[in-house]
Amino acid sequence: MDVSYITDDSLFLKLPVVTQEARPTIEDLLNDLERSKEDYDSMIDKTYYIIKQQELGWDQVLKVWEIRLTLHLWWNQLGRARKEGVNLNNGIYQSSVAQAKSLQEKSGVIQPSSTLQNSPSMTSLGLVTSVRQVPGLQPNSNTPAPSYPLPKHLSLRHSLLILLLRLKSLPNMNLVNEYYKLTYQLRLKSTPLSRDDLAMKLINLSYDIIVILIVTKNYTTLVSYLTSIRHELLVLGKLSGSELDTQYQQYLSNLTLMLVLCELLADNYFKTPTTDTVVKYTPIFDEVNDISKNSLRYVLQNIYPSVGTTGKTQIQDNQLSIDEDYDDKETSTIENNQKFVDPLDGSPLELSNIVQLIESGALSTRIICSTLGLWDIATSNDKLVISENGIHLEESDQQTDDEDLIQKSINLISTNWHKYVYKVYGLE
Repeated sequence: MDVSYITDDSLFLKLPVVTQEARPTIEDLLNDLERSKEDYDSMIDKTYYIIKQQELGWDQVLKVWEIRLTLHLWWNQLGRARKEGVNLNNGIYQSSVAQAKSLQEKSGVIQPSSTLQNSPSMTSLGLVTSVRQVPGLQPNSNTPAPSYPLPKHLSLRHSLLILLLRLKSLPNMNLVNEYYKLTYQLRLKSTPLSRDDLAMKLINLSYDIIVILIVTKNYTTLVSYLTSIRHELLVLGKLSGSELDTQYQQYLSNLTLMLVLCELLADNYFKTPTTDTVVKYTPIFDEVNDISKNSLRYVLQNIYPSVGTTGKTQIQDNQLSIDEDYDDKETSTIENNQKFVDPLDGSPLELSNIVQLIESGALSTRIICSTLGLWDIATSNDKLVISENGIHLEESDQQTDDEDLIQKSINLISTNWHKYVYKVYGLE
């Protein structure tokens, strides 16, 4: 694959303001990440210089891009992350088109340009007139480029693929369809040896779908979806004649809690009395284990139900901090420097308390999506421990090749996602 398509300056919305004589290296970025230094502006500039290095290969450049887009999110630059994500997506697309054309020319089978342009995977969005044109933003233009479909045969890191899907797409039913397609592709490519990895990816994809259904208030579809998966898990346990493995047991507990939350959320939205829902779900609420409950408790105690235009929440060592520079216009209601109040106030997480929290607005869509984000991270990282005392990371004995500094850097990014559970789905 031609790296020039994903290193062109037109893909970057943020270029370094000051040209540095000594160009930053991956070692510099790794040092910043290891020190938990939160000068995101500087680290994002470093990723630009690293991406522009001539000696990096395709996979390495994409890993640095994943770091860069994640840092944009952590730095509250969702708009920038979305636009650069679209630009990267289109650069990958254009490179794959150029590679396909090159292979056809080498094999002597040259497909007419009209046939290429009329292929089903391209007509829905159209094709740029020049294969060599990088579809990023043009200088001094605020109009984002259209997002082109990535070829199904293209092999990308799963984490980058999911990040691009979250950034380039609005949270709507079209994105749900994309997740269903990806689920089908993952199942086709799976092998018995990759079963655990497949399960992790499918579980997290279901969380993505749940988030979209919550955000779009498709409560009927949401409850049906949750009920269906929960039923399948229960049937699977009965058919196997033994208990589900640990991963699926936790998944079942999480879905049970989410089903209760979403039914109550729907009742509150439609102004329906919650009495019947409480009676209906009291028996199965007892099936929710401590990890699921502690996840929700942790989010409730560390994340605001919503964020004002002058304050942001961020978890640091189990504490909540406020950044006065946050200016996301899509969120509202919390005043800057407002003291955070634990909505549980030491009370146990019971069904009656949940009803009150939803009715008061303390248990909001943002809280539920953040809880799903925490579960997403926990599913991907078995070193993340969730307990009644909060969350912490166990020491990892995983060794990484000392020479692969880019992989070390992206591992650190993955490790630190738990501090930003409210940003996992690219909603803020």
